[in-house]
Amino acid sequence: MADWDTVPFCAREGVGLFVFNPLAGGLLAGGLYEPGGKQVVSYTKNGPRPDKGRFADNLYYQRYWSDRNFEAIEMLGNIAKKYGHAPTDVALAWILSHKELTSILSLVDFPDQLSQNVAASEIEMSDEERAECDAIYENMVAPDWLSQEVGEARFPGFGKEEFSY
Repeated sequence: MADWDTVPFCAREGVGLFVFNPLAGGLLAGGLYEPGGKQVVSYTKNGPRPDKGRFADNLYYQRYWSDRNFEAIEMLGNIAKKYGHAPTDVALAWILSHKELTSILSLVDFPDQLSQNVAASEIEMSDEERAECDAIYENMVAPDWLSQEVGEARFPGFGKEEFSY
């Protein structure tokens, strides 16, 4: 998630911004895959917690495994189907459609994923498609996400009056 309040400032001042982990640790891909595309673990809203892969780790599980994110993934899947793309491609194309964001840092597990991610840069999003993705993002971001995601986890007391550094 981006701190969108800083985007206009950075764009105005010529400061580059990058997106880290744009596919939510693979949650947007719907599962853990092995080379060749065989799915070995499925990521589903009501499914069990994975026992291997990134979501077996508490950090990824706590950060991304939520009803809000699964609802966003479902909505993104509907947009992807409507326009004939994979959900991961739409997510990456949406990020790239924001010219203020200068790069994406994305982890891949095997070369086919890298090729797919690069191919997403060829997608030209229409204004309608981008607006649909913007709406998903706006719906899924909690008003105080920054203090939840970064602050409290790394700086106990962050966002409270007594906090100082």
